Amino acid sequence: MTNLNNLAEAISKELKSYSKEVTLGVKKVTDEVTSNLVKNTKRDAKVGRRKGKYKKSISSKVLYENEHKKIKVWYVRSPEYRLAHLLNNGHAKKGGGFIEGDNHITNNEEIAIKELERGIEEVVKNGY
Repeated sequence: MTNLNNLAEAISKELKSYSKEVTLGVKKVTDEVTSNLVKNTKRDAKVGRRKGKYKKSISSKVLYENEHKKIKVWYVRSPEYRLAHLLNNGHAKKGGGFIEGDNHITNNEEIAIKELERGIEEVVKNGY
């Protein structure tokens, strides 16, 4: 009975250690993917008559973090955030007609999702 209790304690310690490693690894992957997302969307965003103000406003921040979880968010700082949807998806012109969007957000989002999935899978398989 004593050996069984010791085994249970040892298993519990190992699982806690593994859990901490995976959590730290996932947080690190989250930081890397978010950083790449910001860098890539800045690279792909077009510079128009506003001389790159939109591009310079692309950023990320930590929305929430605790011991087990980290949420980072990609965003465009004020007042340029109003342009994100229009530049990505296209918009009507003042005098008529339509300007096609360049999907710089959508394309990079898809890449980031794949990177995040790959990174998390790697951390779970191989540890931190």
